[in-house]
Formats: sequence, C-alpha cells, structure tokens
Amino acid sequence: MIGLFVLVMVIAVVIARRTHAQRRLDGRRQALADEVADVADLVLVVLGAGGTVAHAIEILADRGPPASADVFAAVRIRAAQGEPLATAIAAEGRDLGNDHAPLVAALVAAERDGVPLGSLMLRLGEEGRRSRRVRQERIARTLPVRVLLPLIVCSLPAVVVVAIVPLVLVALGRLDL
Repeated sequence: MIGLFVLVMVIAVVIARRTHAQRRLDGRRQALADEVADVADLVLVVLGAGGTVAHAIEILADRGPPASADVFAAVRIRAAQGEPLATAIAAEGRDLGNDHAPLVAALVAAERDGVPLGSLMLRLGEEGRRSRRVRQERIARTLPVRVLLPLIVCSLPAVVVVAIVPLVLVALGRLDL
C-alpha cells in the first residue's frame, strides 16, 4: 500500500516538473513574440539617428527588451571575437524563434548588402504590435472563465457564514426544545 502511494507521488512529481518546464518554455516564447515590435522600434530609432546595424546590436544587447537582450549580447560577443556581424546575427538569431525571423533576415541583409531598413522596421513594428494585441485580447477573453472558480470558492463560504449562519442560529434560538 505504501509502495503504491510512493509510486503515485513520484509520477505526480515528474508530471508537475514537466508541466512547469513546458510552461516556462512557453512563457519565454511568448515574451520573445511580444518583443518583436519593441526590437523593431529600437532598431528603427538607432538607424534613424545615423547608427549602423552594429550600433543597433549594441543598444539591443545593453538596453533591449529583456527576453531577447541575451541573444543580442551573444551576437555582440561573437562579433567581438572576429566573426562577421551578419554571420553572428544569423547564427544567434535562430534562438529568437519564428516571430523574429523576418527581423533577423532584415538585419542580416542590411549588414551584408546595405539594404535600407526604415520601411521594413515600421511594418515589422506594426505587425508585432498587432500580434501582441490579438494575443492579449485572447487572454482577456479567457479571464472570466479562469476567475470563476476561485471567485466561487472564496465568495460562497463567506456568503454562507455572513448570511445563512446567523439566520440558522436565530431560528434555532426560537425553538423550544
């Protein structure tokens, strides 16, 4: 009997750890997807101020959005070690995921070929903001359903204690036993 309990507990712990790891990974992917617009806007600001792609990478590594800053820091390190910047961006950019793929491709093309990025960064920023808004609206639509159970579990006992218990006590006090 105890062995069965231990087995069930071990299985529960393994499932909980896998679920937690998956949620953490999904949270990172979500944070990266939400940062596409911020990265595009920051690149646009740097390039608009007369900076280069290398300057944009520096700014993104130092002051960029938190989930993607470590990737741009890795690009900066690889470039400092002598690797061409376009190659470093392409190699490390894969860690950013599919949402950043157009942005990474644009940065690589700008570094290699000198492609202007202004209108492309504007479009990527708009698409990123639209995507983030749609995702947040979807989460907001599920909020009432997720809040319902805690609301019932917390409010129902309070209603019983405050409204029903005093009535029951008064009714029991009036009874002549």
